[in-house]
Amino acid sequence: MKKKNSEQKRSFPLHFSWKIILLCVLALLLCALAIAVTVYRMIKNGGIKVFNDVLRYPFLIAIALACAVLVIALLIKSDYLVDKTHLTTRFGLIKSRTELKTITELVSDKQTNKLTVKM
Repeated sequence: MKKKNSEQKRSFPLHFSWKIILLCVLALLLCALAIAVTVYRMIKNGGIKVFNDVLRYPFLIAIALACAVLVIALLIKSDYLVDKTHLTTRFGLIKSRTELKTITELVSDKQTNKLTVKM
């Protein structure tokens, strides 16, 4: 039988300050506003009439949705994992993996509550 990897890995969630959470909420509101304004302009202009509108409106909505997905992923899945050989940090959809043997120093700053990894 295979051993579960969860037994060997430890996960530590990142805790965001209220300022970062506020910025994320503002970014989500901005994305919602961008989608609303794009839909309003599309309706005001009578829908999609020319080929330029076919490119413009869906592209603007897609960009706003992509930004919203990035911000939501950042809030939901931000942590770091430590196993026997690697340190893995995840910030939403962005993932970074470092071998433990390349890390020379870990510094914990108590004033800012941050952990610095030196290689």
